[in-house]
Amino acid sequence: MEATRSAAVALGEVRGFHRRGSRSIWVFVVALVLLSSTPALAAAQALSATMGGLQETPPNSSTATGTCTATVDPSTLDVTFSGTFVNLTASATAASLRGLAGPGATAPVLLAPGTLTSGTSGTFAGNGTLTPEQVAGLLAAKAYCEVDDPAFPSGEVRGQLSLPPVVPALMPAGVGWLAIALGGAGVVALRARGRGTRRLGEG
Repeated sequence: MEATRSAAVALGEVRGFHRRGSRSIWVFVVALVLLSSTPALAAAQALSATMGGLQETPPNSSTATGTCTATVDPSTLDVTFSGTFVNLTASATAASLRGLAGPGATAPVLLAPGTLTSGTSGTFAGNGTLTPEQVAGLLAAKAYCEVDDPAFPSGEVRGQLSLPPVVPALMPAGVGWLAIALGGAGVVALRARGRGTRRLGEG
């Protein structure tokens, strides 16, 4: 009777170890995969916007359009921006990177372009250094590009800058093989424990 009780206790301990081992192995593998698929923060980050009259505050019915891009280096706080515009009602007189404000709100100029086409279609570009708070706001989609002209002195076209959607990076091949190897080792270990459990049960 005592031998039977001892065998039952041993069997329970092995089964408990079996379950704990199973969880530990697979939790480790899953954590490894998740960590390997997290994209590293790039030194420089690019934002973009499509400009139009409907994004102005208040919106206008202009048929003019444009694009704007900005590149931010969070480590140096340096920002470069550029854009294009077409079919303005009058020749452009100013363009700017403005913030911090979301859609439907206005904000002061953060950076003015060094070059600007004086025409109804053209380009602009500029650069400068912002404060940490301004860079944080820019990366949080709180900045916008705008082009002004005599017909719309407060802005004919505007576009809110934003980062592209985050796409998880593919797992590096080396990490992938490591995860597979660990998974295989876990399966082998579990089978070995399973055989040990059956032997104890038979005993």
